[in-house]
Amino acid sequence: MSGSSSTSMTERGTGPLHPTRRPEPSAVALRHLPAGRLGATTYVVPALVVVMSWVLLGEVPPWGALVGGALCLAGVAIARRR
Repeated sequence: MSGSSSTSMTERGTGPLHPTRRPEPSAVALRHLPAGRLGATTYVVPALVVVMSWVLLGEVPPWGALVGGALCLAGVAIARRR
């Protein structure tokens, strides 16, 4: 491309023929849940990671991580209560 700064969609890997083009998981989830409820569930991830690292890797979390995880889970419970 002599001096042209434009690239086609397939050159950037975002075109319709790109082999990894498929729906994003968040887009699929948004079809089934309201955005507010789906957003609240993202706060569960840190608590799950702490528990998984404790169980699977034997990494004992510090008290601050346990308290933070409990706060995250309490926030999700409050947000999803409706």
